[in-house]
Amino acid sequence: MRLSPVPLFFASDPKQAIHYASESSRTTHGTKAAVDACRYFAGLLIGALRGKPKAELLSPYFYPGDNPSFWNEDSLDPKIAAIAAGFFQEKGSTGDQRARAMSSSRSRRRFGHSIARPRSVRARS
Repeated sequence: MRLSPVPLFFASDPKQAIHYASESSRTTHGTKAAVDACRYFAGLLIGALRGKPKAELLSPYFYPGDNPSFWNEDSLDPKIAAIAAGFFQEKGSTGDQRARAMSSSRSRRRFGHSIARPRSVRARS
């Protein structure tokens, strides 16, 4: 997926950038979680382009424009909302909260298969 050109092109209008980032992602990643991940990441990219400090970018439900309730009006998939809310910043959050974010059995099944498994390394003789 090549997301970054879309928010770069529409950087002056965050709402439009987020909209077109989602439209661009639908061609190859049609699930709501994937589309919403692209939407949220587009917002983060625009914020970074505008020089927002890291602490602000990582604040709950960051939006680069003038509408702080944007994500309430156009809600995110629960898995992406958990990330946007900052669950990853809480101590000990990697277990219980990630499990809640990955609540559906279908998501758990997909997530489990996508984890990179280390290969054993053999010494060459």
